[in-house]
Amino acid sequence: HTRGRETETLAAEGAYLVPGLVDTHLHVESAMLTVTRFAEAVLPHGTTTVFIDNHELANVLGLEGMRWMLDEADGLPLNVLLAVPSCVPALPGFEDAGAVLGPAELRTALAWPEAAGLGELMNMPGVLAGDPDVHEAIAATLERGLPVTGHWSLAGQRDHRLQAYAAAAVDSDHESVFREDALAKLRAGIWVQFRESSAG
Repeated sequence: HTRGRETETLAAEGAYLVPGLVDTHLHVESAMLTVTRFAEAVLPHGTTTVFIDNHELANVLGLEGMRWMLDEADGLPLNVLLAVPSCVPALPGFEDAGAVLGPAELRTALAWPEAAGLGELMNMPGVLAGDPDVHEAIAATLERGLPVTGHWSLAGQRDHRLQAYAAAAVDSDHESVFREDALAKLRAGIWVQFRESSAG
């Protein structure tokens, strides 16, 4: 019942069929590699798709640097999607970065075909305080039907601010350190992404 006129059957005796792995949150530039070299490293281990948040590159080179990285990825056997960096610079007013991505720049990047959502929303205080630029970035993302990813780094499962963060449309988070925090995020309606890293 699953075969049709266009069905192609392949003989795969002696071979293994496995699904491609998807890395849902990644900073390629943190690995000190280009996308091409990164693809060479991960493809043999089964990773076929990555969602990159290249905010470190964007801090230096802005939209031009982000576009360069995506253009390099074009044609690679690795499927590279963009989680548009939401906080460039990461700490406005506290650092000298090479670029600033405001609402206009974020709308430009969100319109790129590789854009798959808004990258980790590290500006938790801006979300909670109703910062107009932060909420415009969230709105622009939602207008395109894309997800808003989170970066809730505050520990404490009874933190009522987490509910407000989730209510602002943040749908996932990769910053859980303790199981209680992961459970609190799940209860708030946020997908929990587990990660392996050297950060303690």
